[in-house]
Amino acid sequence: MRHRLPAGLLAALLCSACLTALAGPAPLERADPAVDGAPVGCVQGAEPIFKVSVPRWAPVLGDRQGALVTVVVFSEFQCPFCFKLHPTLKELLGKYPGQLRLVFRHNPLAFHKDALPAAKAAQAAARQGKFWEMADRLFESRERLAEPEHFIALASQLGLDVRRFEADMASAEVAAEIAEDQAEAERLGARGVPTAYLNGTLLVGAQPAEKFLERVEALVPQALRTGGRGDALYARLTECGLTNKPAEKPPAPRPEPPAARQVVDPGNSYWLGGRDARVEIVVFSDLQCPYCGRLAGTLKELLGLYGPRLRVHYKHMPLAFHKDAFPAAEALMAAGAQGKFWPMHDKLFAAQRALGREDLERYAQELGLDLYRFRAELDQGAYKAEIEADMAQAAKLGVRGTPASFVNGWPLSGAQPLEKFKEVIERELSGGR
Repeated sequence: MRHRLPAGLLAALLCSACLTALAGPAPLERADPAVDGAPVGCVQGAEPIFKVSVPRWAPVLGDRQGALVTVVVFSEFQCPFCFKLHPTLKELLGKYPGQLRLVFRHNPLAFHKDALPAAKAAQAAARQGKFWEMADRLFESRERLAEPEHFIALASQLGLDVRRFEADMASAEVAAEIAEDQAEAERLGARGVPTAYLNGTLLVGAQPAEKFLERVEALVPQALRTGGRGDALYARLTECGLTNKPAEKPPAPRPEPPAARQVVDPGNSYWLGGRDARVEIVVFSDLQCPYCGRLAGTLKELLGLYGPRLRVHYKHMPLAFHKDAFPAAEALMAAGAQGKFWPMHDKLFAAQRALGREDLERYAQELGLDLYRFRAELDQGAYKAEIEADMAQAAKLGVRGTPASFVNGWPLSGAQPLEKFKEVIERELSGGR
């Protein structure tokens, strides 16, 4: 077996957006007329529409009442991807003067400890008509958000009434506005930042300007056909929008693999854990499968619990109906060839809704890979045979769905809970008694 990476723990890395979960916003149920008064007969098109409010306290940039396209973005000031998106959105406004308006909604993430104070500073500046000027400065000085005196200095630079600014920063009203923004983001399933809604249509992450331009080009004619502008137009376009994320549904039943212990050759697969581990888990996984993403977190916990007594091998099983899964598997192998298999593994699982070719190249660049080599290997299908060999092995073992794990050969199907894995591992460590 060739040694690919040193053993270690799975890392929950950030991807193209700062995330609080393995996946981006979950699909939402359409508005229920019996619940929220949406008109009977509303139909969702191919692109889902979300009903995202524009509250009175939300800062607006652009033509407030003349706009054809309303861009509502949930963002924060400590996230590097929000910083990256900020100038893109302002550039977009410049390309469509009088036709767009940008609405900023706060969603400071819990693991960014300086994001909430920065949000309060921005909202306090908004009360003196200087939100966007303050936002620019907060993004430009993200490394200083932990310094309370920095906010005062920025307020002074902007010519604000500093005493009033400090009082507003500490006020219950500003805290409540930010909390309501966060609550709506949670209701919509927007668990990461930046998350943008263009006339209610969703774009997740720091997408390039071309993505926004493409979306706006499609939305402007639709808006003109609908009639009206500003608030009235936006209300008509989103009146039937999705308002709540659904209760989480269990995975669809999958055929179980044989219950008997199997002989599972880990081959030349990438692995984490102890070289001389007594328990070996071989997992067949699909990078677009949400349950595989969930299992990745469980495996991380198991490695933390058992240390060198456990080794986890990763094998590929991209499913046919996940169109981005096979290219993502190729990207993972290409990253592995440059010593970044597990960092890329974590990025891809964290960004399961953004696995297009441009996204894969962006992740490779973020990891410092040789992009020329990375692109060439994807174009040439350099790892196609190796991935297909894993798929063939899974088929011989009776695997028909993902994730599928074998603990010392004992099959466990699906994203089983931690305790189920511990039960099998403890049995194996005790000699099978």
